Amino acid sequence: DTAGPSPPPMSLPSALTGGHPLSDFFSSFSSHSYLLLLPLFAVLLAFLPALLLALPPLPTPRRALLSLLHPAPPHIAFIMDGNRRWARSHLLAPHAGHPRGSDKLVDALHWSLDAGVRAVTVYAFSLENFKRPREEVDAIFALAERRIAAMIEDPGVVHERGVRVR
Repeated sequence: DTAGPSPPPMSLPSALTGGHPLSDFFSSFSSHSYLLLLPLFAVLLAFLPALLLALPPLPTPRRALLSLLHPAPPHIAFIMDGNRRWARSHLLAPHAGHPRGSDKLVDALHWSLDAGVRAVTVYAFSLENFKRPREEVDAIFALAERRIAAMIEDPGVVHERGVRVR
């Protein structure tokens, strides 16, 4: 056996022993004395939400990506591809990927608006897609109709932000 003897159990965290500024303070505690610190931790945890709310918000991944787009490109395009592959990779029926893909497209359209992109083109259905089963084609078109209708009816998108759907 080349592993050697196992190290003895430690009663204090190794970061608080040997050269750490608080090592003398913590070395005076026995292993049961840590229980005396629990009320202090409870008070700190009680004030944690207020402390977190007082801090400025951290940049979200979305904000970080948008900051890279200054100045924003005048036009971008999205090609809807891989929804069925995504569904299969998540052990779902192939048609289950289309609603998820449309959710992500809506997110991307909002991000584009936030970034100041003036025109977006979406390639959502190719001529090759007509070779799929009729039920799947009908379901994709019904989903597209619902999404476009919801976007047109949303005053926060169309009227306040000046979006046009063609």
